[in-house]
Amino acid sequence: MTALDTSSSNWYGEHTWLFTTRCPNPRCNNPIRLFGFGTDQNGRLAEIYMESAITIERQPISGLDLVPDRVKQSYLDTIATLNANIPSAVATLARRTLEGVVKLAYSDPSATRDKTLYKVIEGLPENANLDAPILALAHAMREGGNLGAHFDLDQETDQAMAVQMVELLENLIEYLYVIPHRVQRLKDSFT
Repeated sequence: MTALDTSSSNWYGEHTWLFTTRCPNPRCNNPIRLFGFGTDQNGRLAEIYMESAITIERQPISGLDLVPDRVKQSYLDTIATLNANIPSAVATLARRTLEGVVKLAYSDPSATRDKTLYKVIEGLPENANLDAPILALAHAMREGGNLGAHFDLDQETDQAMAVQMVELLENLIEYLYVIPHRVQRLKDSFT
């Protein structure tokens, strides 16, 4: 049990007290607020409440219903561990999830048995068409752009389609420009 030094707390009126600090647990270290209300006949606080600071947890990506169950569970475990602030376990689980993604991208995943992850990744271009998703995305964007640019007697671009096109455009931009930069930044952090 750890005692908190509340000497820097503030009284608001005679019966309301506020104290803000950080969680004394070094693994947590989140900001917390203590509120005191009312005093008893000896001047001690009658009620104390604690509010931990709002921390935004990482939410899983949408579309998990399209992901194989074992990869999905491994990914969800990774997110849960990230939210629990256990970085070394996150690294391990992220690698495990990557291994599942890569192995299941093979037309015959059993061919990856007894191979290192390095070898499985190296063999991926021979076993999965990595260009196909990008080409399909680019063609879908082109077709959507055609629909917006030309008068079509049967179809019109609606808001939902526009949002989807922007999201796909963002995916393409991330894939071509942002992700390579992030990969390099991660590699640089290793040295």
